Amino acid sequence: MEWGLLGETPNSQCGEQMKVSIVSWDEMADDTSQLNFNVNPDLVIYFGDGHILEKAHKQLQSAAPHAILLGCSSAGQIANHVSDGLNFVAAAIKFASTKVKSASCQIGGDMSSTQAGRKIGQQLQADDLACVILLSDGTQTNGADLAKSISDIVGTNISVVGALAADGDRFDETLVGLNANLSSGQVAAVGLYGTDIHIGHSSQGGWRPFGPRRIVTKSDGNILYELDGEPALDLYERYLGDEADELPASGLLFPLQISEPNVENSETTRTILNINRKDKSLIFAGTMPEGAIAQLMKASHEGLIEGAAQAAAQAAEQLPKEQKILGEFAFLLTCVDRRLVMKQRTEEEVEAVGEELGLDMPRIGFYSYGEICPKIVGGMPRLQNQTMTISLFSETAGGGNA
Repeated sequence: MEWGLLGETPNSQCGEQMKVSIVSWDEMADDTSQLNFNVNPDLVIYFGDGHILEKAHKQLQSAAPHAILLGCSSAGQIANHVSDGLNFVAAAIKFASTKVKSASCQIGGDMSSTQAGRKIGQQLQADDLACVILLSDGTQTNGADLAKSISDIVGTNISVVGALAADGDRFDETLVGLNANLSSGQVAAVGLYGTDIHIGHSSQGGWRPFGPRRIVTKSDGNILYELDGEPALDLYERYLGDEADELPASGLLFPLQISEPNVENSETTRTILNINRKDKSLIFAGTMPEGAIAQLMKASHEGLIEGAAQAAAQAAEQLPKEQKILGEFAFLLTCVDRRLVMKQRTEEEVEAVGEELGLDMPRIGFYSYGEICPKIVGGMPRLQNQTMTISLFSETAGGGNA
């Protein structure tokens, strides 16, 4: 099969128009030579399975030689209403007036996640910066520290959205690409500049807390040792019963919600990445601060689908309604764990998002190891797990507040 054109915004009849062209490669395809876009893009964003990403990445450089290329490996792709059987997706975006700038650094060694975030923020900071789209290595990054440190530099009034790259359900090696560089350990971002670009965002899980609220009494970064003074692994094994033998995989069904005491809208979902039976600890995808309130969560298929629809509706509410729209597109950043839980019903949450946004809005996304988005408008970006995180971008005519 050849590359398939999935969506394109039409040309404006009265001036320049933002245009979006989406292409996909399904699992039956073996030839990327036909890759082409119906636009001359400023920015191409792409996601793909690790085993074909290098081949597709090289083809992108030929198809869009003058564009900034930003992408990563994933645990599955989304293109418009499709999330099943796609090995690679890409969105080529031609803006009417918005400017684009890229930034990157290598994480690991002497470069911590906090230091990487500061470096990215310093490269992108400008008076007319409107938002930052961020992709990072998914196995070496503390996404919470990365997002916060970028926001500390550019300001909380600038939305920072994105996700951690994935490697299917293997958690082995992830790849992030920026222009000609595709490598593990990379943090990459693009800034969008100007007063005509607007962003709406929301992150919803659809998970339901249950059981008693507990206090994180011993932790170190993303390692949780004790809840209410009890070994964390002992607590999980008691709740999981027979499923405890399948940890850490069975822990995907029971993430933890953590929050700061007496701080409104501080709830964050954390997923188990691994366990250490020797010291009875749990390793999570993000920081587990001591003193935080923790509560187990569980989900139903219907709850996850409803959460995805709510995220779409809330993001759409933040876009301008009265200005002339020159184009719109959406990023759907969702968690690999949701796909593992939803199984054959995965496409239902993607369809629910499409129904809320309108089927004509171009949509691209991927299944990640963690989603980054502010919890509230104007808030600090947070690393989330087990969510459907939606970022909507629209470009308007005549300026306005970004």
